Amino acid sequence: MFHYLGHERLQMAFFSPNICGAFLTILVLIICGIFLYFSKSEKHSLKIFSYCLLSVIICLFIGIGMTYSRGSYVACLFALISGHILVRSIKSVVFIFIFLAIILSVPDGGQRVVSTVHFREGSICNRFYLWRGGCAAIAENWTTGVGPAPAPGQYYCSHYRPAWIKAEYLTFVNDPLTIGASYGIFALFLWLLLTGIPLHAGFIVFRHTANPLLAYLLCSASSYLIAGLFSTLFRFFDLIWLFILATTLILWFVLYDIKKSPGEWHCNISWLFVPASAGVICLAILVIGNLVCFNIL
Repeated sequence: MFHYLGHERLQMAFFSPNICGAFLTILVLIICGIFLYFSKSEKHSLKIFSYCLLSVIICLFIGIGMTYSRGSYVACLFALISGHILVRSIKSVVFIFIFLAIILSVPDGGQRVVSTVHFREGSICNRFYLWRGGCAAIAENWTTGVGPAPAPGQYYCSHYRPAWIKAEYLTFVNDPLTIGASYGIFALFLWLLLTGIPLHAGFIVFRHTANPLLAYLLCSASSYLIAGLFSTLFRFFDLIWLFILATTLILWFVLYDIKKSPGEWHCNISWLFVPASAGVICLAILVIGNLVCFNIL
C-alpha cells in the first residue's frame, strides 16, 4: 500500500510502515541492550549467544531502513546516540555506524534522510500546519477535548486546515497533540507523567549501576516517545505492548534497587523534574494554541 520513489515500504502486518518502523526500533534497542549485557560475561556460551544476536540486530536495522519511516530513522538514531553517551563503549559506537551505513545503503535511503530537513516538502509542510491546528484544538477544548479519533482530524479539517491542503486526517499524527485534543490537557499531563516517571527513575538507577541493558531499555522506551512525535502510536496495541514491556523491565530494575538500597531513595528536588517538564509542555501547547486562535501565529 505504501511506496517511496517506487520502492515498496516495509509494513509487515502493521497498520502502516511508520508503525512497523517504530516497533522494529523499540525491539532492536532492547536486543542491543541484551547484546551488550551478555557480551561482558566471562562465560563462553553467553558470549557466543550475544554475538548471534548481532546478526538479528543487523536484520532489524535493515528492516527499519526498508520502512522509509523518517520518524523511525530519527528515533532510532537519537536512541543509539543516547545509548552510546550512557554506556560509552566501542560496541555502542559500532551500532551507530552500522545503522547509518544500512540506512544510506537502502535504495534512495539517503534521499529519504535528506528529505527530513526539507521543510518546504509537501508532507512535512502539511505536518506543521496540522500540528499548529492541534495546538489550537487543545486550547479551544482544553478541559474535555473533542473526543477520540477521528474527531481530532475532523476538527482540524473543519477549522484550521488551509484550503490548498486536500489531505484528510483522523488524528494530529502526533501522540501528545492527539491525546490532548481528544481527551483534554489534564489527560495529556497524566500521560506525560506516566511515561516520564519510569524513565526518570530508571535513569537514577542507571547512575548507580551502569547496567548497559537498563541503558538501552531506557533508550528503547524513549524511542517510542520520539517516534510518537511524528506518528499516532498510542492507538495501536500491537505496538504499545512492546513499549509496556520495556517500561515494565525498567520498573523491575527500579524496584530491585529500592529494595537493595532503600536509603538512597529519599525525596529530593529532582523528583519535581518530570511534573515540572510535563507542566511546561502543556503550558507551551496552550500558549501556542491561543496564539493560533487569535491569528497571531
